[in-house]
Amino acid sequence: MQVKRSVALILTFLTGYIFGQAVTFHSPVPWITLRQNNIIAKTLIDTSEVKGNAVKLTLSKIVDGRTKRVASKKFKTVDYSQEYELGAIDVDILGGNDYLSISWTVDNTDKKGKIEPFGIVRLIQEDPTKGALQCKEIAGTFSASAVDAACKDEDFTALGTGKFCAVWNTEKFGLFIKNCKDLDNIRFSIDGKNGKNAFLAYSDRVITYFPKNDSLNATYCKRRVDKKGIAYDVKKWTQEITKEVQDGLVLVMVPWYDLAILPVDGRIFGFAAFAQGSNDMVTVPEKAQKEIPGTWGNLVLKK
Repeated sequence: MQVKRSVALILTFLTGYIFGQAVTFHSPVPWITLRQNNIIAKTLIDTSEVKGNAVKLTLSKIVDGRTKRVASKKFKTVDYSQEYELGAIDVDILGGNDYLSISWTVDNTDKKGKIEPFGIVRLIQEDPTKGALQCKEIAGTFSASAVDAACKDEDFTALGTGKFCAVWNTEKFGLFIKNCKDLDNIRFSIDGKNGKNAFLAYSDRVITYFPKNDSLNATYCKRRVDKKGIAYDVKKWTQEITKEVQDGLVLVMVPWYDLAILPVDGRIFGFAAFAQGSNDMVTVPEKAQKEIPGTWGNLVLKK
């Protein structure tokens, strides 16, 4: 009896979810990242609510807090499941604080709704290891002096007036930094799932080093949409990150369990670095944006 009652409750919930409003979207859904710029709305129609009336869909682009209508089309309802092609967006990447929105209304009724936010990241179809930064394996002691001895000039990536090298062993991920005293801060962003999303996700992690006071800040974000648009609420990341500073060398060490990454040769994850100087910011890769993981590069673990 308990099983039957549970099944009945689940079916009641699903029915209410699907038919609780006149139009429900299969795609897009909130926070999704589309891989093409041609927008197709896939919907479920509650025909008992719509009653043959036309449905109007309006696609809008919200950039810098300003809303621009991209397309508006009216469709006759002929089935409970329908697809509507709304046209193409003139960008390959849209996310971070900017987003897309679809609003709908049903003719001759007061029924209306909205689906937002969603974004676009059109990925180049190529080997993800091509152009990826190499994360060098360190044998033996994981310390600033050991890493300095193991890393050659070609292992480093320039970052403003400083430079860094990513290193690893089976226990820790390391960020080895040199010549950073003139920088205000260095921010490392890590996407362990490497989803290349349009918006920051809970699982994305940020580590920021402040050379002037030799301090670390480790954070993640919770995201929401309010009246002003997308907001990312920065939260403290509870972790066991440590650092070692020796003769101007800085080694930041992150246990793999804090990143939820399994360290094996060839493992790839999303990665970007941002160096803030007194007047400008330098990024790796060059066009990386802090709030759009889809613009970050790749880091590959190499033995």
